[in-house]
Amino acid sequence: MKKKIIISITILFLLVIGFILVAPSIFKKNILNFVQTEASKSIDGELKIGDLDLSLFRDFPSVSLKFTDVSIIENEALEGDTLMNIPLFEVVANIKSIISGDEIIINKILIEKCDFKPTVNIDNSSIWNAVKSKAGIDGKAKTNKPDSKKRFIINSIIVDNMNFIYNNYKNSTYLSVDNINLSLNGDLSKTDTELDLILSLDNISFRDGNSVWVNNTDLEFNTRVMANLDSMTFNIEKGDLLVNKFKLNLKGDVNASELDNYKLNLELNANDTKFENLLELVPENLQNHIDDITTTGNFNFNIKTNGNLSSNNIPAFDMHLAVNNASLKYNKLPESIDDINIDLNITNKGGSIDSTTINLKKASLSITNNPFSLFAKIKNINDPIISGGAVGVINFGDLRKAIPMKDITLRGVIDTDMTFDGKYSYIEKKEYDKFTAKGKVDIKDVLLINDKFPDGISIKYGNIIITPKQLNVNNISGSLRSSNFTLQGDILNYLPYIFKNEMLEGNFMLKSKFINLNELSQPTIKSGTTNKSSAATGAIEIPKNINVNLSTNISYILADKLVIKDVKGDILLKEGVATLNDLSMNLLKGKMVMNGKYDTKNPKIPKIAFNINIINFDINSMYHSFSSIKHMAPMAIDCKGLISSSLSINSDLDKDMSLKMNTLNGNGYFSSKGVAINDNPTMSQLSPYFKNDGLNISKLKVNFEIKGGDITISPFTTLLSGNKLTIFGTQTLDGKLDYTLSMNIKRASFGKEITKILGSIPGSKNIQDLDVDAKIGGTLDKPTVKPDLSKALKKVTSEAAKELNMGGLLDGLKGLFK
Repeated sequence: MKKKIIISITILFLLVIGFILVAPSIFKKNILNFVQTEASKSIDGELKIGDLDLSLFRDFPSVSLKFTDVSIIENEALEGDTLMNIPLFEVVANIKSIISGDEIIINKILIEKCDFKPTVNIDNSSIWNAVKSKAGIDGKAKTNKPDSKKRFIINSIIVDNMNFIYNNYKNSTYLSVDNINLSLNGDLSKTDTELDLILSLDNISFRDGNSVWVNNTDLEFNTRVMANLDSMTFNIEKGDLLVNKFKLNLKGDVNASELDNYKLNLELNANDTKFENLLELVPENLQNHIDDITTTGNFNFNIKTNGNLSSNNIPAFDMHLAVNNASLKYNKLPESIDDINIDLNITNKGGSIDSTTINLKKASLSITNNPFSLFAKIKNINDPIISGGAVGVINFGDLRKAIPMKDITLRGVIDTDMTFDGKYSYIEKKEYDKFTAKGKVDIKDVLLINDKFPDGISIKYGNIIITPKQLNVNNISGSLRSSNFTLQGDILNYLPYIFKNEMLEGNFMLKSKFINLNELSQPTIKSGTTNKSSAATGAIEIPKNINVNLSTNISYILADKLVIKDVKGDILLKEGVATLNDLSMNLLKGKMVMNGKYDTKNPKIPKIAFNINIINFDINSMYHSFSSIKHMAPMAIDCKGLISSSLSINSDLDKDMSLKMNTLNGNGYFSSKGVAINDNPTMSQLSPYFKNDGLNISKLKVNFEIKGGDITISPFTTLLSGNKLTIFGTQTLDGKLDYTLSMNIKRASFGKEITKILGSIPGSKNIQDLDVDAKIGGTLDKPTVKPDLSKALKKVTSEAAKELNMGGLLDGLKGLFK
């Protein structure tokens, strides 16, 4: 009897264990369907779950529910982009609390390595609008408890290595954060509870338009919060905040009872006011540049904010930073930076961001008794009232004695004295007499030498005169490696460009005696180092917010082995496009005039569209100087003579600014008064039939068309060493040739094989010329020539018949001729 009981208990135990083992597989599909059905009620998009792992053993006595490869894909109206991707989402709950009791205890919620990429499109569409409409959110936080009798107790929420990228294309706003880590612990089921919060954010970057407000900044926040989850109010008694390594203390209250209207009463202060601690704001990747220094002086930093924060309202705030008589000295350098003083105040009474006032009363320093100071005040940002100025001397030679500049040579002097004062609207209305802007910047003997410019870039002299209307750039003369330049002109609309990112306008004259493009386009490789690419890559992008006309007068340009002289003409840089207007130059023993555009509105796929007129280029030099000629006219190899052309082309460019031949389209012609052909590989294949020693082509004009890189040559007729020659045909993008060549060869030009054969044929002395056709095929690298002698055969047989009058012999002659 006992044995039967033991066996029964053992079997029952095994059945229970077996059920626990197989239960996850039984319920897996139902759980997945439930989660996806419930998610579809609140997300106007597609929820995908790669797999589900339900375990009753892994965290016993808790149940573990793991979702892997979870993604939310936006609906088709939002272009179907992936909004969120979560490799691992785990919930660990107490089994007993699920089976019985009024509370479900969730021990842990874990989100690991999540990518979150919300986007607002130009038309203002976003996933959030869809979520709110589906969920029925009315702008008020839900304070009522669930209808279910069970309460949820969440002990821990962990976010591990989340990446966040927010793009608002409508407002030109961008925010990115790397490695978001969050640990929130506390009983979220209680009305009044204590929450322990640890939050870290790496590489925070925020850009609004072209204004970069935060760049590669790290943040850590560690605090205990007293929370009332019914009223959604939170009290921060003390919060330790690190910005990079700069230590701050945050305290105050937050009321989040309304989703779009937060009530804030916060204060942020620096813990330690020694000036050396302010340097902790420097990003970690630059901290090695401020090692081994001695500082003196103190600072004060404080921010207070009180009021409502919503989409159209900001709370009142007051920020103040003061640095008092500080100094900084690198211990290994002879000089120090002294008399460092900063007095900065940023305030807003609450309401619109436009009512913010930025008041930099003073920012000053002194190096080797050369003081430099500036001040600025901006208020009413919507129509700013601006005042400010800068005065002082920057001597780069002295600066090197106070600041380490490893692997950099820098010297020269910049002397500045300028002031601004007035309403921005005066500039917009072109009422320049009501706005004060005056001063100048003098530049003398400035030289920079580093790894990018090992031979140095220098500005010998020059100055900039400041007026309300424009900046006058006067005779800035300098050199870059062996190239030299002088720049003179005016910069207009510079204040709207600085304050509202409007179009910057300008007119300049660029003069140079010599420019070496080989040096400017190739990076220098130091001895003992390697570089996989010896040539610079990437298209030159034209800024979209400039409108600058550049008149050029360049005496001499060296590009590879090509010598270009007397470059004159205008180049207009406007809205991402460079437009060439009658840009003329002398090269290849002739002249070229270019008109057209280089378009970088889409910098990933720059485009060109040019009209080019060429007068008397040397064919041989042109063939070896331009790779595109080798594709367009392969038979030009080892030819001599002068050629003229008119060409219209358009094409996309690759990242190395070379033509994408499959996008090349155009048409034009080339002409010549005479071409000499030497050892040409194509013509040499006709030597058995045509004596091609000392060949020359008389006057010709060839029309051609290019479509997708394929070239079609229209039929043209010329004289080849006095023999009539007609050519037409095509060549494809991949280099396949299909040309037809027809010649009427005079007897004096017969090749050795033709002469030999005709010598044994009766009546051949009466033949003064023969018609020979040929097909030029193969490829650019290996052209082939297949002659067609059918026309010549007819003439030979006709003359032989007249001589012999014997039809039976003609069949034998045909065989011999073949």
